[in-house]
Amino acid sequence: MPDRGAGGVLPGAIGLLPAALCLVYGRWLLVVAVPLLMLSVALAVHGTTAREK
Repeated sequence: MPDRGAGGVLPGAIGLLPAALCLVYGRWLLVVAVPLLMLSVALAVHGTTAREK
C-alpha cells in the first residue's frame, strides 16, 4: 500500500456500516462496529508497511 495508514481504511469502512445500521436494527450492532473501528484507528496510527530508511 502506498500510504502507511491506508490499511485502516477497509476496517473503518466496514465498521461504519454496522454503526449506521444500529440506528435501525438496535444497539447490539455496536458490539461489531466498535472493535472494527478501534482496529481501523490502530492500523492508521501504527501503519501497515515497513518504514522507509
